[in-house]
Amino acid sequence: MATPEEIEEGLQWYKEAHFYTLNMASIYSRTQEQVTGVLAAFSPQTDWLINKDFTERYLSNPKARISSRDKHIKADNILKLNCSKAIHDALAFRDKAFKTKAFYMNILYPTKETTVTIDRHAIACCIQHPTNTHALSDAFGKLTKAQYEFFVEAYKQVAYQKGLLPHQLQAITWTVYRRVRSLRNYKSVI
Repeated sequence: MATPEEIEEGLQWYKEAHFYTLNMASIYSRTQEQVTGVLAAFSPQTDWLINKDFTERYLSNPKARISSRDKHIKADNILKLNCSKAIHDALAFRDKAFKTKAFYMNILYPTKETTVTIDRHAIACCIQHPTNTHALSDAFGKLTKAQYEFFVEAYKQVAYQKGLLPHQLQAITWTVYRRVRSLRNYKSVI
């Protein structure tokens, strides 16, 4: 169902997010790994534009309360770290954070295969018919590792058939899902 424009948007989405975090790192004198980690820490259950707003507000004043306590603790811990692996691990504070860690990796390394960001939208694309889409409950955000890996593997298999990186396929399906569900349009990442 993807239009040529949606395919292109999906192919560029993580690259544009990568450049966004690079720009924010320069503005706020942080490493790109730190900014990407903070962005990922604020991402669960957060609209993309609000996620960026939270990130920028936090980076400009880390002491200001912007979101939940756990997200702030993750962000605070991330700003103390410089190693990509340590930041990746810090994203799992008090939970498994499969999606959050994948989002971090996909933005940090948009041209490499790392993993797939499996959120409720990615799951809905797998289990719902395009003529009957609806928001999934919060239970779909609490997958076991085996359940999460099942969806990662599904995206990988289709991506390989299409000659795409798995996270590119996920980004393309996300753009189509937004259209099908009449969700707000976020064509521009930056």
